[in-house]
Amino acid sequence: MKYTGTVVKTISLLLVIGSLIFYQNIAQSRADYKAAVRAQIKAEEKARRESAKKASAKYRDGVYEGEGFGFGGEIMVRVTITDGEIYTIDAYEHSGEDEEYFRLALGMVDEIIDANDPSVDVVTGSTFSSEGLLEAIKDALGKATKK
Repeated sequence: MKYTGTVVKTISLLLVIGSLIFYQNIAQSRADYKAAVRAQIKAEEKARRESAKKASAKYRDGVYEGEGFGFGGEIMVRVTITDGEIYTIDAYEHSGEDEEYFRLALGMVDEIIDANDPSVDVVTGSTFSSEGLLEAIKDALGKATKK
């Protein structure tokens, strides 16, 4: 039996190759499983953060209108709340206000949106228009506040 050594070597080589392939499949399965678990954990963490954010939100989602009185009369605003935060503020009625002063007062809007809070200083030089605009915004937010 002159082929005995060759047969044993061939069988040994096939066993080693088979073991490596088997090990590679196991390693890949473990890597896939770990990736799936990490993805699931990330998704659960994201859901928990979003749930906590909604629970701690100051305002109910929706569109709320408010009114205040500035230098030239009634100011009306529409405040949009999205995900519990101030998303937009639209002053849609302010016909009695001087346009230049009211434009200055509108500078508060971005500050209010960024802070998600109407506790900002009125604009110097446009005090009455600013106070009226702020009054209207606070009126709308009062309707959006969670009880």
